[in-house]
Amino acid sequence: MYTTASSHVQTCLKQNLDRGGVSVLASKTLSEELQTALCSCINDSESTLTDSFDRNHMLKIVDASALAVFSAYVFAMPGKRLMSRLWDLFKKVPCVHLYGNVCWFPEQFISAYLPNYAEKMDRKLLTAIKSSRQVYLQNKAHTFPHDVKAYQAQVCSINL
Repeated sequence: MYTTASSHVQTCLKQNLDRGGVSVLASKTLSEELQTALCSCINDSESTLTDSFDRNHMLKIVDASALAVFSAYVFAMPGKRLMSRLWDLFKKVPCVHLYGNVCWFPEQFISAYLPNYAEKMDRKLLTAIKSSRQVYLQNKAHTFPHDVKAYQAQVCSINL
């Protein structure tokens, strides 16, 4: 499944955007809009982390990562400051549950689609993200029985 999803992402990223006489790649306005949207996406992700680890909030991290990769493919790399904030976000949330038993690891996504940028990252940061992921998953495994009971109580309390 990973290779299928990966090939779909690659196909989307390699689309010819300069068609029909419209030069998308030379648009400074679009570049600025993408940077603004990425900044907003990161801000939203950071602000919702303090509220809860709700699935919908976690998906904003996927949005920010995908937007960073798209921005890098279409224009140049997003600013170092934005990418640094994104990596800091990955330390806080090293794993995003997508559906069922499918988890998404943001630093692996960035490494797969922006290998030049990932190579420039400090090894200490990558190690910190990996250890953070281990702690996060161990914590989730520990709280799983409690979460199941809470969800069961929530489902059973719904009046049919």
